[in-house]
Amino acid sequence: MPTRRILSSDDGRAIELANAFEGIEVMERPASLAGDRARNVEVLRDVVLRLDTVPDYTVLLQPTCPLRRPADIDSAVRHCLETGAESCITVGRFPKSSYWLFRDDDRRLRPLLPRDGQTDMREPGQSVFVPNGAVFVIRTDVLLAGGDFYSGRPAYHEMPAERSIDIDNAFDLHMADAAFSWLGEQPE
Repeated sequence: MPTRRILSSDDGRAIELANAFEGIEVMERPASLAGDRARNVEVLRDVVLRLDTVPDYTVLLQPTCPLRRPADIDSAVRHCLETGAESCITVGRFPKSSYWLFRDDDRRLRPLLPRDGQTDMREPGQSVFVPNGAVFVIRTDVLLAGGDFYSGRPAYHEMPAERSIDIDNAFDLHMADAAFSWLGEQPE
């Protein structure tokens, strides 16, 4: 089945812009699925249920992650196909040893990982990954059955820190701009 590119939005400017590009289908998003509280997985279900043919896999690309590359998308889809995973998400690696992770315990810090007096905080500990929001892949039958990207044990595609920026505020936008400039100066 060929790839389809669909924009789901309730924003008139975004719809107008998408209509100016060939090969992008536009689906106006219902008000019930718009706003900050809308869940991406519900928006994706809405889009799939409105299609004339249902794809084997559905991919979500958030516009807030502009530094992903086509190879990241291809790799995430390939991980699903090769491993049989129901979903795959892109992640960035936590930049410190997992021994430096803590949780709140009545306004005091408690380590997430057990350690003793012999634990060297410079040891790498367990690898810790953080979803970066760039690419989400899910088998469409799982999506339509009520699953989400984190159902079961999702596969993952690791992206480098400089391309794992998810723009949620003005600071993130400045970081993405700096990373974009820096990446443009780096050899592929």
